[in-house]
Order: sequence, then C-alpha cells, then structure tokens
Amino acid sequence: MHDRNVAIIISDSLRSERSPDGYPYVQLDYEYPVFNVDNPDLNGAWLNEFIRLNMTDIGRYDTMFMEMEQMNLEMRQSGEMFGGEFWDYFYSATGYFNNDSYLTLMFSEGGYMGGAHGNYTSVTCHLNPQTGEQYTLESFFGEEGLAQLLEIGEKLFREHEGLDPEVPLSESGYWFADDQFHLGENYTFDMNGMNIAYNHYEIAPYSAGVITFTIPADQIKGLFLESSPFRY
Repeated sequence: MHDRNVAIIISDSLRSERSPDGYPYVQLDYEYPVFNVDNPDLNGAWLNEFIRLNMTDIGRYDTMFMEMEQMNLEMRQSGEMFGGEFWDYFYSATGYFNNDSYLTLMFSEGGYMGGAHGNYTSVTCHLNPQTGEQYTLESFFGEEGLAQLLEIGEKLFREHEGLDPEVPLSESGYWFADDQFHLGENYTFDMNGMNIAYNHYEIAPYSAGVITFTIPADQIKGLFLESSPFRY
C-alpha cells in the first residue's frame, strides 16, 4: 500500500497548544490512502470515492479538530467536564491486497472525548479493486460452505468465550439477533486463518471489549468456492 504507483497515504496529527497542566488537551489523528487514478490495474477513482463515502468526516478534519477544541475548552471553563480532560480521537482507513482481485479495506475510528470511557469501532470491506464488486461471505464460501463455516465458527467462539455448547447465547449475555450465531462483516484472512472481530456493543456489553478469535486455515480451506476471490 506504500507503493506510490498504487496509492499515497494522507495523514496528520492535529494537537492543541499545551494546557496549563503541561499536555495537549485535544488531539485528532487521521490517515487514509489515495489511490492512483492512472494505474491501469485498479479503479483508483472508484476506490477513492468509496473511501470518501465510507470514512467518517473525511475532508473536514481541521473543522472537527476546532470543534473538539472549543467544546473541550468550554467544558473545562464551566466546570462541567466529566472524566478526563485530555481528549483524543482518530479516523483511519487502511488496506492491503490479498491478491490482484481482492482488496481488504478497514475503516476505524475511536478515542476518548470525556465520559466514563472511550469507544472504538471498525468496519471491514472486501472489494475487487478493478471492478468495484463488493464481496460477501457467500462470495467466498457459497451457501453450503457458509453453513459449515457457521458451525465451525460457533464452536470456536463458544470455546474462546468459555461457553457451554448447549446453553443459548442469550442466556450467556450475548446479543445475537434471534439468538443465532453469526460472523458479521469484520473478518480478514491471513496465513493463520480467518480472523473474526466484533465491535464494542455489537454482540455484548462494553465491558466485554472487542471480541476476536481465529478460525484456523486448515479447518476452512476445503470450504471455499472454486470461484472464490481468495482460497488457501
């Protein structure tokens, strides 16, 4: 992704002047790729527009920073500050090519802006960088393979979370729709296997954190479609 023929990285860190306490009281960081529109091996214009539509507040980070700074200052002066006085927030789009026809883009944002705790969220997108096609789980596994993947995934999820295999997920404190296990869209593939992630509040209370686990490659390599954009 650092090859200038593919994309350049736009990034900055905006920081307040130091407060009387000696530290910057607001910081905003951002980073995202801008793809080369002249590269014939990818649809750079479409990818750049996709990032613009999916990355929160892109193009107005200077304004966002000034708004954060003004809000923080007003709360400090009024005595209404709840929680820590140092606020930091980030916006990020990162990507990597699994192969020439499969690009993974992850949009993330989070930080702390007062209150009891910070927050963090991410969304992963699976794309053909040449055609703009967006891949789903069925693009990789098909209907039959996906059914088997869900069985394997639920077994490993329950083991990871220390859950009884017979107890309904809702009774164990999880919020899956209709009490049926699902993988969601935040997954990536690497040499070890399929990495699954659930954001804060996605399937459990904030205290559960970001829940992650991996389905080993050797357990799913036989499930991929022949036409899948990625296979082990």
